[in-house]
Amino acid sequence: MSLEDAEKNYYAFTNALLTNARVVAKRKNLYWAYVQVTERQHKTRAHPHSHIITTFLPPDATPTTDQAGKPAFVSRWFARANESAGLGVQHRISPVASAAAVSRYVAKYLFKDTMRDEWPKKWKRIRYSQNWPKPPKSGIDLAITLTTPAEWHRAEVIPVTWVIDDVNDYDIVHHRLANIALRSDAVVF
Repeated sequence: MSLEDAEKNYYAFTNALLTNARVVAKRKNLYWAYVQVTERQHKTRAHPHSHIITTFLPPDATPTTDQAGKPAFVSRWFARANESAGLGVQHRISPVASAAAVSRYVAKYLFKDTMRDEWPKKWKRIRYSQNWPKPPKSGIDLAITLTTPAEWHRAEVIPVTWVIDDVNDYDIVHHRLANIALRSDAVVF
């Protein structure tokens, strides 16, 4: 299939897969929600490639590990659903380990190759179900991403409440702020 045909029919292909999964989930009385992030695959022939994060696990999913030894699932139903939707045979089902890990994974694909890739007009790289859970209100008025050493130095003296939702992120922040506070040559703005 040409790239033009793949992109022209991609919404129909993925809609068929997502509708199939939603129907199965509804019949089993399971909560159904999804987010789909599309990237352009460049390793072989260029084609759209999706990452779908969903609450749905196929009824016949069996736990296993992938080639790297990471947890995964296999599902004959999902393989058939992909193929019958027109998406081909290549797929992988991985469990979500944490919300933070998923957000980093999705962000990587959102910004990967954004300067190089051109998408058809009105193409939606991100799609999600209407019932996708909304994040809880945190009461945070301002969020600052700390990326440079100078920003970390400033963070030491800013009178704010730090909200960290992941124990690994907490350890990193605690370690970085402790190192800044202990350095005698630290520059504070």
